[in-house]
Amino acid sequence: MASKIFMGDMPELMENILNYLNNEYHSLYSCALVSRHWCKMAIPVIWRDPFSLERNPIIIPIYLSYLIEAEKLILKEHGLIVDYPNTLFHYARFLEVLNLAFLNGKVIQWIKLQLFDQQTNISSLKNHIINLLLKIFIDGGARLTKFKLSFFNNIGEIKSEIFNLLDLNKRFFSRLEEVYVNVVRVDKPCFDKAIELLRILAKNATKLNSFNISSLKVPPILDSDYHSKLCHEFIRIIKSQEKLKRFGLFGRPIFYIRLNEVILALESQKKTLKEIIIYNCRYNIEFEELINGGKLEKLDVIRIINCKGGDKMLKSLNINHYKVSTLEITTTYYANRLDYSVRTLNVIQILENSGTLLQRFKFNLGGHEISSQTLLLETLLAFCPNIVYLNLSTVNLSDQLLNLISSLQKLQFLTLYWIEDKSDIMKERVIQLAKILPSTLQYLDLSKNLHIDILLNQCDAPLRQLIFYVDYFYKKKMEALINYYTKKRTLHEVNIVIYTKETRFYRFEDWNVSATCWDKIKQALKGHVKLLPYQSIVVNC
Repeated sequence: MASKIFMGDMPELMENILNYLNNEYHSLYSCALVSRHWCKMAIPVIWRDPFSLERNPIIIPIYLSYLIEAEKLILKEHGLIVDYPNTLFHYARFLEVLNLAFLNGKVIQWIKLQLFDQQTNISSLKNHIINLLLKIFIDGGARLTKFKLSFFNNIGEIKSEIFNLLDLNKRFFSRLEEVYVNVVRVDKPCFDKAIELLRILAKNATKLNSFNISSLKVPPILDSDYHSKLCHEFIRIIKSQEKLKRFGLFGRPIFYIRLNEVILALESQKKTLKEIIIYNCRYNIEFEELINGGKLEKLDVIRIINCKGGDKMLKSLNINHYKVSTLEITTTYYANRLDYSVRTLNVIQILENSGTLLQRFKFNLGGHEISSQTLLLETLLAFCPNIVYLNLSTVNLSDQLLNLISSLQKLQFLTLYWIEDKSDIMKERVIQLAKILPSTLQYLDLSKNLHIDILLNQCDAPLRQLIFYVDYFYKKKMEALINYYTKKRTLHEVNIVIYTKETRFYRFEDWNVSATCWDKIKQALKGHVKLLPYQSIVVNC
């Protein structure tokens, strides 16, 4: 088997291995050094997403090395040396993921590295380089699969030549699967260029799986003719799709109200749309029109996150007897106080409708205790035996919850935030929990709970990933963790909820743990488990 991989006789298997290592760049670079064949397969994966946050800006001159000498000379006159040797690959054609904001940031980083001792206004130079790079990508044969457009003012500096190239070279956007549009405050030239990009997307990107609209700030131009233009292009993009499966709306309630016609346009995707995400928005009557009569034939993933009126959407789903495989209901603490809450009875109704179809369920009311807990847990126990992912916050570690968890024989991912009781009662409950965790469980997040040492000492489930909380009594927890690792040999990755300014491995501020203690914790884990940042280990619904 291994010899066949080295010889290149199993390209499909090799491709799967490299795709699995997609974000582990050190591992990918190691693969590229194994053999000529491995190098040819690894390099396209490495250069698929070159502008992500963790990548080095040294990639910029590698791309610019493809410029003609006249262009290189212009850069040299500004103090930027592009003197890169001939490359083995034409890296531009491997580009698949392009975030214009990240591209902007990487160009700024590179210029500052080159001109670190000069007080220079780099704005015009940065815009010139961005235009050069876009031209290199388009002419070089890149075909994007993911694109993020942010309405930042530097978009207004994209030259007409680039738009003409995009119009002519339809291949650049033809394989797009995901598009994110972030609308923020911009001036008129920037807005016009952004609208032009949306127009090209509507024409050339017709195979999207996912289309997402977000707004960090409400543009002042929404009451003008530009609002109509914006909605018109969003509608064109939606209606031009052959198989749109996911639609996400992220932003502020004021912005959301203005997209009524865009929401109704989703009916054109009624035979393919599977997932709707509404984040930090206000529910709109147009969603009722969209959902009524079971128009969305494939809809089975609903995510309502911090939305005013989310209850109304659940009612519409219940009235029209929708069944879902994934249900995520989340609000923040302050949102609940502002009437963003969701009533448990409406959630229970959709759980009953979904029954055995439901596989992933998250219910988090931002620190507020879930009401009607007994009925909720009994409903899950009676109707939803196929749950793979369960995330419940601010619940009692009750007999009903323990019965539910023990019954879920397919459960792989579990996140719990229980309400603490008297110490002796909680210790007994945690022991019971440890003993009934199903053998299928791989991931456990107890990042807001105490007694992880008691749980690990009694746990027989083959956990692979663990997130837990550390306080002043960290030594007992480390001993329990190492003993569990030694006993089971399944645990590979952990995240510790802790606060110290010297590390990225934290989520919440905790004055109980000093930096010195944190160093001791890291030392204790060496040779046993891998310590990861929270965002690298957390499993979302």
